[in-house]
Amino acid sequence: MSSERRSPWWPYLLVLAGLFVLSVAVPRRWQVAKIDHRPSNPAHHNVAMQPKPMPVRPVIVPPMPESKSAVAHQTDQQPVDRHIPPLPPTAGLPTVATHADPVDEFAAVKPWTELVSQKIADARRFLAEQREAKAAIQPSSSQSLVGAHTDAACDGESRLASVLIRRTLTSGQLLAIPAVTWPLPESLLHQLERLSQSLECREWAIAAKELCESLAATPIDETRDSLAIVAQLQTVTAQADGVAGEVHDPYAAAELRRAQYALQRRLLAWELTAKAGDHGTTFANVLSGDERRTKLVNTAAGVRTYLDTIAHGDAWAKYLALDEIARLASAGSSASSDEVRISARRILNLLSPVEATPAQRRVLGDQTVRSLAEQLHGLASEPTDNRELLVNIERYETSRRSSDAVALVEIQQRLNWSGDATDRELASHIENHYRNANIRAALSKELLQRLAPPPMTTYDQVAEVIVGASVQGQSVNTIEFQVKLIPDTRRIHLWLEACGMVFSRTQSSSGPATMNNRGSAHFIVRKAVLLDQQGLGVGQASTEADTRSQLVGVRTNFDGIPLVGPMVRNYAASQYDEMREQARWESREKVAARAGERVNLEVNKRLQDVEDRVRREILGPLANLGLDLDPISMETAAERATLRLRLAGLHQLGSHTARPQAPSDSLASVQIHESALNNALDQLQLSGRSFELPELYRHLAKRLSRPEPRLPADLPDGVQITFADLDPVRIRGDEDKLRLTMAIKELRQGSRSWHDFEISTTYKPEVYGRIVKLARDGIIDLDGEAYKGKAEFALRGIFSKILSREKTLNLVPPAIVEHPRMADLCITQCTIEDGWLGIALGPDRTIVRSDEAKHLIPQILRK
Repeated sequence: MSSERRSPWWPYLLVLAGLFVLSVAVPRRWQVAKIDHRPSNPAHHNVAMQPKPMPVRPVIVPPMPESKSAVAHQTDQQPVDRHIPPLPPTAGLPTVATHADPVDEFAAVKPWTELVSQKIADARRFLAEQREAKAAIQPSSSQSLVGAHTDAACDGESRLASVLIRRTLTSGQLLAIPAVTWPLPESLLHQLERLSQSLECREWAIAAKELCESLAATPIDETRDSLAIVAQLQTVTAQADGVAGEVHDPYAAAELRRAQYALQRRLLAWELTAKAGDHGTTFANVLSGDERRTKLVNTAAGVRTYLDTIAHGDAWAKYLALDEIARLASAGSSASSDEVRISARRILNLLSPVEATPAQRRVLGDQTVRSLAEQLHGLASEPTDNRELLVNIERYETSRRSSDAVALVEIQQRLNWSGDATDRELASHIENHYRNANIRAALSKELLQRLAPPPMTTYDQVAEVIVGASVQGQSVNTIEFQVKLIPDTRRIHLWLEACGMVFSRTQSSSGPATMNNRGSAHFIVRKAVLLDQQGLGVGQASTEADTRSQLVGVRTNFDGIPLVGPMVRNYAASQYDEMREQARWESREKVAARAGERVNLEVNKRLQDVEDRVRREILGPLANLGLDLDPISMETAAERATLRLRLAGLHQLGSHTARPQAPSDSLASVQIHESALNNALDQLQLSGRSFELPELYRHLAKRLSRPEPRLPADLPDGVQITFADLDPVRIRGDEDKLRLTMAIKELRQGSRSWHDFEISTTYKPEVYGRIVKLARDGIIDLDGEAYKGKAEFALRGIFSKILSREKTLNLVPPAIVEHPRMADLCITQCTIEDGWLGIALGPDRTIVRSDEAKHLIPQILRK
């Protein structure tokens, strides 16, 4: 199930042709001087056998002095150097004395033959390097099927790069010119080919396709021609907006915008690579040379002098590792380039903390410290090759495999540490376009209002002391919650407003008089809720209240006594009027305090429940998997809050394609890119491991922080599965389906075993009102010609039970499905395109409800 490339035959044919020409011209008796062909430099034997740098442990960054500092970590995986620096020019080959010095009758032919031989050798060496580079990323022979995708991804590149010798007969000379061309963007060309089938988009698609093919056929060192084609592509890309606006077919318009974005994310990389000039490898700066060492030592000494003038200078010197810098820069240092690079990166991380006080930032911003950072930046760089970056971009664009994503991130990190501004701009381009957010959620104000606490009505006993009088009675309290979105471009910012009324019937006693009162109070409690880079924040409730009271009766102990009773009542009433404002102020304060306390208790409890659930069901499992949920952007508008997140580790990519647009009337929408799912699958620790099926279920439950699983009753017995070393499980989304692929190194059941194959099947979403179920839709596909007939039938039977059609996955939380305030909503969008799964919830426009769907809801949820 593996494939092997044949060596190209045309160099040998060219050699034979040359020998034939020489055999005609050269006499039968001729002597050849014996030359020692051993290279003068051992490194000339085989560049593929150059020693590779050993992996280096990531250095733990100490905390900043007097600060809780979160250092921006960089992945410090030691990459494998696939590009060897150019060798220095060798000395002339030794001459060997011969018995006689015959007249060279073919002096005019020698330069021509030597040139041909040299160019043939250059071409063969280039092809050997290409094969070795691809072999370095290929899996082992046991993974031949799993790694076969790399051949497919590189076919287009090989078709152009294999044209290495142009034969031009000029002035009697045969010129052999190696031509290294741009990588062929195969996935983009396929996309443009599909788009050209649309009559409205054909002209644009053909123009873009022809320009991409012209660029791919251009030698990469012809800067002027390359930049001219890139400029034309930029013009064509800018024209796509106008073309899409005139396209009547919405599907064609969407495909056009996806193709436009696919061009945009390549154009900057192409432009920067074209401007790089020679496109050769940029080699790491090594700490060598007395002048450079002296400059670094002097700069570190200047930093030490500056630190001596500030408080806690010794702590800062230790934090900045000045002693380590001095050791590395000393003339007698034997530190390797890897050690210098890792140390420089670690210290640069310390110079750019995520969190620091203004005083600490002033220290780090001092000119002497910045000068030290500039010198360390050059030492932190590593060999990079822009063409290697482009090749990896196209390989990932075609395969979308996690293993290819890791290779692309590795190059991006090397570029990020480069001392060249163009390299760092390329690294930033990869960060923005290939490590973009892979989860997006948008919630409307209306949906948040529906999720707010329902109105509350409570009946309370009143027992207060107001203006020195005891007040007792009963009250009825009603509270309604409102959600307000506060426009903010950097945070999710909302206010929870609780508007309430208090109606009371009370009586107050003071001395011999008792007052009967009827009161009302209106209050508003506002509580701010913020979600930003630091997490969830909740403010203290602020309250406003207004009270009104009416005296409805007065009783005294002298009511039965003529003249005295009325006098006492009148006096009590006058005293009540005099104290009315003070009583109103006291009652307003008490109502506001009581309302604020109640709202704080209710809202804090609900938010705490939400936070606990998020930590338990999302953040905890992600931490167990070693994944980060990084907020890329958060924005609050008057009617909608939008959150964009990236679920990835330091060595993984995010999204790189255009997401689907949700309907404009949606109350909530979520888009998830396949990279988020594949990043999680990569962290399940399946690569190269063997499991019995029950053990596999328990392993997955443990990795996902789930309780002990209940094994399916129809699980096959005696099955042991060993996953492939690369991309053991992956998901790809297109054409409204998710394709699940499993790469298997070995499968055993009893005495039978199968090796090196892939199985795949598709899952399709099924929509029932507010319910979206992901269910297996296709058959079990077996990739490989070795297992047909009975073997194929047996494998399909095993995986049909493992990936049963009865097992489905709910995509909408039950809290939304079963919420009583969501009864008039339904799923208005469920699409899978270009790697994105998009789901939107909006108003149900149908007038007649489907009773069948209503009856199905409880049954569907139970599955």
